[in-house]
Amino acid sequence: MGSVDVGDDCDPGATISDGMLTITGSLAGLFRYDDVTQDFDNVTDVIVNRFLDIIEDDGAGTYTLYPRSDAQIYLLTLLNSGGKVGTTENYLFVPINITSLSMSLGNADPQNKELSFSKGCGQPIIYKVPVSV
Repeated sequence: MGSVDVGDDCDPGATISDGMLTITGSLAGLFRYDDVTQDFDNVTDVIVNRFLDIIEDDGAGTYTLYPRSDAQIYLLTLLNSGGKVGTTENYLFVPINITSLSMSLGNADPQNKELSFSKGCGQPIIYKVPVSV
């Protein structure tokens, strides 16, 4: 959490919590392709569209423009996969703002794709559910 300086002459440097929760992170290996069509999967399109316009060409002279979007994105990730029946799965759900997208495109480089994020507007939660199957 952030803090607010409430120091005075008697107590310099004193702070109190501002109540603003900070969550940040990064995801690597972002780009995924459909093995059959070699097109980006939907999640990759959604992420890339936060930074770039996307234009689809159908090969017959029709172009579709998807303007860059600032719509809210939500991260839902399972924190402990592979649990046995009777154990609990823990999911992290956070509204996020994607703050940067980086990639290396050199001829001899491995395809490194990574994005950084910080908590967006909304309530992050941990969702717990028992494994039943």
